[in-house]
Amino acid sequence: MNIGALLSLLIAAWVARDARRRGGRWALWSLAALLLWVITLPLWLARRPLLAGERREGGAAWNLLKNFALSWTAFMALITFFVLGTAGDQMSEVQSDAEAVGTVLGAGLGLGLSFAAWFFPMLTAVLVGFFLKKSTVEEGPPAAAET
Repeated sequence: MNIGALLSLLIAAWVARDARRRGGRWALWSLAALLLWVITLPLWLARRPLLAGERREGGAAWNLLKNFALSWTAFMALITFFVLGTAGDQMSEVQSDAEAVGTVLGAGLGLGLSFAAWFFPMLTAVLVGFFLKKSTVEEGPPAAAET
């Protein structure tokens, strides 16, 4: 099992556990997280029922976009890690200076593309989120009185 599949399973399990605890549709949310966690996790965090004492500020759009930027950053960090690992593996197999230069240039191009693929969606999500941010505060149900 590769690290991406393991990450999807771990996130889906956490979403299922959290949804069950909060009274959400845990099976649906966990299946969605398993298939496309980069979108489902921010959506769950923005919409999940709040527990006693919890607060959520800024409105649904802000929370969705903020959590997407965080999830996207984690996802792209994982991708970048694999790009670097692949470049390292290829570098150990080079047999000439030309192959070494090509490997370094390819890795640099891959990292540049990874950066662009991370930066522009993340920046767009944060900027749109700031424009849509509201001054609302959601609070969970009042805590049960202790006797």
